Amino acid sequence: MTKRYLASIVFLALTGTFGQAQQPVNSGNQEPNKTRVNPAGVTGPVAPRELGARKGDPGEAGPAVRIGPGDELDVMVFGLPELSQHVRVSNAGDVSMPLIGTVHLAGLSSDQVQSLFEKLLADGHYVNSPHVTVYVKEYTSEGISLVGEVARPGVYPAIGAHRLMDLIQTAGGLTEKSGKLITVSHRDDPQNPVTLTFSNDGAKMAENNIDLLPGDTIMVSKAGIVYLVGEVNRPGGFVIEGNTIMASEALAMAAGPTRTASLNRTRLIRRSPDGLKDTALPLTKVLQAKSPDVALQANDIVYVPESRIKGAISAGNIVSLLASAAIYRF
Repeated sequence: MTKRYLASIVFLALTGTFGQAQQPVNSGNQEPNKTRVNPAGVTGPVAPRELGARKGDPGEAGPAVRIGPGDELDVMVFGLPELSQHVRVSNAGDVSMPLIGTVHLAGLSSDQVQSLFEKLLADGHYVNSPHVTVYVKEYTSEGISLVGEVARPGVYPAIGAHRLMDLIQTAGGLTEKSGKLITVSHRDDPQNPVTLTFSNDGAKMAENNIDLLPGDTIMVSKAGIVYLVGEVNRPGGFVIEGNTIMASEALAMAAGPTRTASLNRTRLIRRSPDGLKDTALPLTKVLQAKSPDVALQANDIVYVPESRIKGAISAGNIVSLLASAAIYRF
């Protein structure tokens, strides 16, 4: 036997091509794809704990997206196209595959499913050294929910790595009424949400650009806004966040009253548990220091009427003016 011949045998043995894949085994008249199996070859559901790393285990690169009912998978067995399948996970979390039967996949990552299929094919003596690739074509059961003050709230797919700011930009960015607080609730730990604060500081913003996990819920807060409408030069809403603002300061932010304003007939509309509360706010006396200034709260509405109009406008009609009000930040 020549050295070249011996080297060829060693090469074939090392690469796993020395020998042929065994033929499918089907005992009796039972159809293989009707049997529910697990890696041990015993009928029954597959236990996820028997399969490799799970989400959060050391060595796992990033958060794993878990497969669930309704997800669409492409399963490819290298060198055996007749075993490759395009399948959708059933409501019970199962898929049916040639030879290995019905397998429970809900709660597993795509890497875990690949390892599972390879084990089932090898343990059943269907394929020698199988190589399986699982591509999740569509996730329907996993996503990241984005709600609150963003342009396009909704559920976004959790395919690949996601960071907080990337997701917000995907959703069209923040609205003009957005606040500085963002709350991130993890599905596996909803009782301990993470609260972050928007900052103009680049380092702080980078620190808050956290990784998101499948099933997370992101809530972007609404800013505290005080509204000045009617006879002011810059009517609209003024973002105050958690700061305290006085009525005289709000009037200054609105660029002061117009020439036809009646400051002494100004009204303050405030929401309360009992509905809208309408009170007088004599701004002329406030500006002359003859009456104490009034601290405004978020969602307060200051209405400055026109001096030529003697009749009073209702609180409900004043609230309706906010629909088209511009929002200003300082």
